[in-house]
Amino acid sequence: MLQDLYDLSDVETGLLKQGIIHIFGPINEDTYDYVSVCLAILEANGSPAITIKINSPGGAMDCSLMIHDLISFYAAPSIGLIIGRSCSGGNLILQACTKRYSSTNSFHLVHDLSTICKFKTMRNKERWKEEFERSEAFQNQVYAIYQHRTGLSKRVLIQLFEKDKFLSPKEALKLRIIDRIVKSVRTNNGVTIVA
Repeated sequence: MLQDLYDLSDVETGLLKQGIIHIFGPINEDTYDYVSVCLAILEANGSPAITIKINSPGGAMDCSLMIHDLISFYAAPSIGLIIGRSCSGGNLILQACTKRYSSTNSFHLVHDLSTICKFKTMRNKERWKEEFERSEAFQNQVYAIYQHRTGLSKRVLIQLFEKDKFLSPKEALKLRIIDRIVKSVRTNNGVTIVA
């Protein structure tokens, strides 16, 4: 069953009982499996409101988009809380949360899709074109998500994402990449209290 897909540790199980999913480290298929299992367990228990704590250097864009969709389709409200860093795919996942918070000392990184292209692909014009079109489609998906959540135009997002752009919480708030800078968040009997 679900436990065969991803075996939750005692710590992860304890956090999940409080409605907390902790995304820590690089985003990859293991991260997707973990979030998928957590959300399925929560849905089986009535879909309570959740807090997703994120501290990630980013990772695989396909996995980040899949996790974004999992959270987007979760029935209850979700709080996304950045504690540390939300780089690239980590920040994209944050955009799926109903409320997007950042601790005062966190930082955010947005940038265009990074891809590794083999030399033999670059030699073949048709393969190169296919790789470019696939990457461009992924990037357009990312722009659409940020347009929806921030209200920024695609033109502004293209300029913002053109180079690696590190943002302080204040800069992220000004760009509407987050909704609020918080000093503390705690959970008391399933109720999240933000200060």
